[in-house]
Amino acid sequence: MIRLAKDKAVGTYNAVGPSKKESMMDFVTKTQDTFNVKSTLVQIDDTDFLQKNNIFYLIPWIQQDTYNFGSARISNAFSIKNGLTFRDTKTSIKETHDWWYSDNLTNERRAKFEENATSVLVNEKKIIAEWRKYLVNK
Repeated sequence: MIRLAKDKAVGTYNAVGPSKKESMMDFVTKTQDTFNVKSTLVQIDDTDFLQKNNIFYLIPWIQQDTYNFGSARISNAFSIKNGLTFRDTKTSIKETHDWWYSDNLTNERRAKFEENATSVLVNEKKIIAEWRKYLVNK
């Protein structure tokens, strides 16, 4: 995008990636592999459950509703044709992690997100347990 601006290119450019189609599970697996940690991925793809538990608008839970349908379908073909390049996904994941835990953010700002009592981060185990109960009773 910087190169396009420098070259004074005009038009609508969507700087979205990756360069090739990637599923959410591909992205999550790359994240897992980036940090080489043992973890168990639990995919909750039950829209009814998510809505009943007020879990909205969180990756990997982008619901295909009126507001989000197509949000991950933006075409970057014109941008690629005009020279848009991409970094490796793992590099972006690692550098985002490093930025998050750098001096660029205060501990208070991180805590506001990481310790929010209503966040999925804080409630992940509870949500998964509720989902498993929901499946049994469904």
